[in-house]
Amino acid sequence: MRLRPALLALSAGLCALAACAPPTGDVLRGEVVSVDAAPLAYDGDALVVVRTDAGERTVHVPARINLCAASDFPDLGTLQPGDRVEARGEENAEGGVTPCTSADHFFRVVAP
Repeated sequence: MRLRPALLALSAGLCALAACAPPTGDVLRGEVVSVDAAPLAYDGDALVVVRTDAGERTVHVPARINLCAASDFPDLGTLQPGDRVEARGEENAEGGVTPCTSADHFFRVVAP
């Protein structure tokens, strides 16, 4: 079958175009300490403080989440201290993470 090698070559070419690129950034894992959704009222980021093994870090959830390339976000109204979460995103100078700019970014609740 000549079609099979052509399909394999095509799929390899797609991976070379970043469809199969490795994820960017480390995954932040930990327990929610606090949720501050008040900044959303003025188009600011909601701030979710997460306790990790390395200390507390903040996940910044953009007000315009519908414009994010990432698609996996928890409902901030139901997110509670003690929930286990994981996030991947763009890191800022203070060690915070914004999961938005890439399709491999996420912020989700995980099983304990």
